[in-house]
Amino acid sequence: MDSAVEIIGNKGNLVIIWHLRSGLLRFTELQNRMCQVNSKTITKHLRGLEGHGIILR
Repeated sequence: MDSAVEIIGNKGNLVIIWHLRSGLLRFTELQNRMCQVNSKTITKHLRGLEGHGIILR
């Protein structure tokens, strides 16, 4: 349980998961929805989520 909270509890990860709840998004679509987050940060969070098997890129 602690591992799940550590991974998903990150604010950036939660925002990405929230935006992906309705289905697939291209990177630019996700970036447009997260307008205050730069692309490097989004990429870092996506790679982390992918590494943990939460999302597929």
